[in-house]
This record gives sequence, C-alpha cells and structure tokens, in this order.
Amino acid sequence: MSVAGMLKNHTLAQAISDSNFGEIRRQIEYKARLYSCCVVIIDRWYPSSQTCSVCNWRDGDQTLADRTFVCGQCGLALDRDVNAARNILAEAFRTSASSAGSHASGECSSGTAIGQCETTLGERGTNHLCGLSAQV
Repeated sequence: MSVAGMLKNHTLAQAISDSNFGEIRRQIEYKARLYSCCVVIIDRWYPSSQTCSVCNWRDGDQTLADRTFVCGQCGLALDRDVNAARNILAEAFRTSASSAGSHASGECSSGTAIGQCETTLGERGTNHLCGLSAQV
C-alpha cells in the first residue's frame, strides 16, 4: 500500500502521525540529555493562538482562517502565529518554573527555570539560555 493510500484511511493515518511525532519527541529528549538542555512539554490543548500574549484575554471564536489576533480587551493586533509563539514561550517558562527539576535528563543539571545555565562564558557554542529567550 502506498503512503497516499495509507493516509486516506483515517485510523491508519492517525497511527502513523502519532508514531512519527512520538519519534521526533524521543529524538529531541535524547539530544537534550546529550547536550544538557531543558525540554519543557506543554499541554497539547493549550489555547496559544486564542489568548492575548499581553493581557491573557481569550477569543474563543477565533478560527483557523483568522490570521491576525485582535485582543478585545487591550487592543493588541498581532500576527496569529507570533502571538501563539509568545504564549508558548511564556507557558514554557511557567511550566518549567512550577516543575523545576523535571527536565529531559531528570534533574536540573543544565540550568534553572529562568534560563540561567551553569556553563561558563568561555565555552564556545554554548546556549546560555538553555534554548529559551528571556523576552516574552
């Protein structure tokens, strides 16, 4: 059976999709352990594109066709994907702060929840923010 034929079967397509994303996550967690980085898992149903990244107002009527997020409370108008990225980053900081120590390596040897690493500035090629930006 061809890949196109397999993807027409919804149950089989879902199984393939799940296994591929599971493999991607496994690889990311493996690399994080290898390079002593932090991995933060965010709830799959977190409404990142429906929530204002400034005041946390939520627009439950937003659809996939809406490409600009406009806040009904503070008036923020921003590209939907940029707004979602800001919310995901903020949620990653909140999640890692509330579960400090639960990183891919099982311990917080790579840094703290606020993105400070234990590495020295002299180590070339080291990401001193553990993959996270302090700007939200």
